[in-house]
Amino acid sequence: METTISRRITLDLRSKILAWTFLPTALLLVAVVLLAAFAFRQLAFDLVIQRDRELTQLLADQLGAQLEAYAGSRASLTRAEGLYEQELVSQRTLFLRVVAAVKARTGKLGSACIVNSPGQVIFHSDASHVGEDFAAQDVVQRALRGDSGTVRAHNAAGVEIVASFAPVPGTTWGLVTEEPWTSLIGSIVG
Repeated sequence: METTISRRITLDLRSKILAWTFLPTALLLVAVVLLAAFAFRQLAFDLVIQRDRELTQLLADQLGAQLEAYAGSRASLTRAEGLYEQELVSQRTLFLRVVAAVKARTGKLGSACIVNSPGQVIFHSDASHVGEDFAAQDVVQRALRGDSGTVRAHNAAGVEIVASFAPVPGTTWGLVTEEPWTSLIGSIVG
């Protein structure tokens, strides 16, 4: 009888020792996994925003370079007589390049616009917005001041977006792109 009691105590003690070492270790590992997942998600979000800002700045720089090249070709065209048709073709080509660059940048769900110094839309991926006054928008004001950056905000429809902005070099214009936050992080959280 004494040996059975002693065995029970030994088994009970082993169970307690195992439980008290395994349980805290398991809880600690779960906490580390959750913390690592949260840190990865936050890092991925930060990288998405940084990528968006850099792509908008790159697009603005490319647009500025294309406008500069267009202005140079236009100056040479004005010296030649009878080349009005070439001038129209050159303007159309520039416009098509801008449209292609913006569409490649924003995809199907995003939008982009170019605003002049008073804040009036001179180009928008949705042509119905051309001519509208966007001067009251914070990102437009910041782009026209020469700032570049990215903000998370809600658009007029209440959708969470990432709006990136940059000045267009060599002009008084600003470029603003908007993309839904869910489309940018879909592969991260999906």
